[in-house]
Parts: sequence; C-alpha cells; structure tokens
Amino acid sequence: MKKVFIVLVLMISIVVADSNVVYENDFDSGLGDEWRTLKAFGGFTPKLSDDRLRLTNRNHDLSTAVTLDYEFPTENNKFVLEFDYYSYGGCFDNDNYVLSSNGAGKWGADGTAIILFDSTAGPIPRVGASGGSLGYANGNIGLVDDTYVQQPGFQKAWLGIGLDEFGAFSNNSESRRDINGHTKSDKYIDGDESPNSIAIRGAAASGYRLIKLKTNLNKKIARQSVKNNGHLKHNANKSYYSGRYRLTVDSTQQDHLYIKLERKTSKNGAYHVVIGEFDAMDPQYHQGAKPEKFRLAFSSGTGGGCNNHEIDNVTIYGLGAAYNPNDPVHISIDDVSKLEGDANTTEFLFTVSLD
Repeated sequence: MKKVFIVLVLMISIVVADSNVVYENDFDSGLGDEWRTLKAFGGFTPKLSDDRLRLTNRNHDLSTAVTLDYEFPTENNKFVLEFDYYSYGGCFDNDNYVLSSNGAGKWGADGTAIILFDSTAGPIPRVGASGGSLGYANGNIGLVDDTYVQQPGFQKAWLGIGLDEFGAFSNNSESRRDINGHTKSDKYIDGDESPNSIAIRGAAASGYRLIKLKTNLNKKIARQSVKNNGHLKHNANKSYYSGRYRLTVDSTQQDHLYIKLERKTSKNGAYHVVIGEFDAMDPQYHQGAKPEKFRLAFSSGTGGGCNNHEIDNVTIYGLGAAYNPNDPVHISIDDVSKLEGDANTTEFLFTVSLD
C-alpha cells in the first residue's frame, strides 16, 4: 500500500510543476517593461504592430532581437515555451532575392530564432548577425549592395532554434559552421539552402555549430509572397499564420538537458513533434557546460529577401523568476576560524563564496 501511495504523490507533483505558468503576454495591453528591444544591424527596432510583437519589418539587411527579463534555472526544471508565429510580406521595395535552383526566396527571408542564453551576459546582450544567421549565429554577411560585413554571434548564446523560411540558417557558408565545426566559405554560396526548415545551432563557445535540421515540414514557415522573378505577389502582405510552437527544455534529470520542439499548424489543431527529444549535453554537440540560469530571446534577420516576422500569445511554464540586473552580490560564509590576537584584538578568518 505504501508503494502505491508514493507513486500517486509523485504523479500529482509532476502535474503541478508542469502547469506552473511563469509568464504570459498576448501584447493586447502593450509590450511591458520586462521586454528589451535590441538591434544589431539595419534601421528597425522591434515594436508592437496590430497587437503582435514585430521583430523585423520588410526592409533588407536587418538583425534584431528582444529579450525577456526572466531567468530560468537549468537544474531540476522543466521549461516550456509556447507562442504564435507569423511570417509574410516580402520586401517593401519589390526587389527580392530568389534562387531558381531550389526556390529559396519565394517565401521571403530570412527567419526567426528562439534563443536560450547565459543570464550572465548582462541586461543588454549583443545580437547576432543579419540575414541567414537570423540574429543568432555569427557570419560574414553578404549585403544587398554586394559588400560583406563580418558580424559576431549572439553573446553567451547556448542554443538557437531557427524558423527558417529562406533556408540559409543551416548552411555553412558566410563563415557559419556545420556540426563538425567546419565552414565551407566565408562568402555566400547559392544552392545550399533548405527553404522552409527548422534548424538548431549550438552555443557561442562551440562556434554556433549546427546541431539539428528538419526539412519537409507539413506547412510552410512563411507565405509564398514572391514570384520567380523576385517581384511581389498581389497578396504578399496578407498576414500568414505559421503556427503555434512549443519548446520544451527538460533538466529534471541530473547532467542532462533534453530539448524537444512541437508545432501545431492551426489554432484549434493538435501539436505534433517537429524535432524529437535529444540531450543537448551529449558530447557530440560540443555544448560544454550549461549555464546555471538562462534567459529567453527572440531574434530575427532579413537580407536580400525580407518578411514581417511577428510573435504573439507567449506563455512560459516551469520554474523561473524576474531578472534584476541590479541584484547585489550575495556572500555565503562557508567557514570561520579563530586566529590568535593580542590583548586588545581577536582575529577571525572567514572563508566565503560569491553567489
């Protein structure tokens, strides 16, 4: 009887932990001070548009990000993020980069990354490169004026999940690295794209190596807004619902950190697995040590192609707390030893640690 009782208690505890809502925002009442809006390249800063958080508009060569001022522990936690995503529009100037070989660019460009980054990066982390790097990875990025600019990756990033309509986030040109740490070229190479795919790249310490790639999605990431000649279709700027995405980061087992991504393609539909569960701490991924706490960011990029990239109805479950960049340093006293003193003084040796 005791064994049955213990099992029931554990099951109840798991349900309660998984249903703990840490944060939610539908942006109907504004952005909120907990969001920081950042830009690395180009002239656009993320802002609300029609009660959604727009990460990029329809301009070329952008790199932007937003960060949420909440911290999430990577020990004994089950972090679950859900959000709605929209991608549509093409470039406002009717000049879109399209490849005849694989159709890359017909759905606009480039995409959005969900980012987990080390909270010790500080309140305003550096945003990653524009274009196919999606504001996450580094890159020697080719711009629309045919010049190249070396741009760094997202500061202290640990994992980046790219929703990639153009398909360059997963390739290893422009100095981006494959899973073995190799790059094919520091310039852009046409034809290596995986349009309408989802890819995962690793930590800054690994060189933002490619970890996972999923192609052949059952619904496109973005609206087909561009004709084969690079000009916009008549309905290009009509809003397009890419789906609701659910990211699970499970650290309830010691020394492991399991990642899973799911998607539902209609608002009343069911979730299906896009990238199956894997252990990001597996040595083959070269991730190194996981941060003690991570924060969440969304980044986005455009290049020769463009799109509006928007998120909405963000909900987070698990364990977490508001991030305060002005938190004082906490000192823990580990040991106290009394030393010899003279007639008027007594000396003590304190052994401390900083939290």
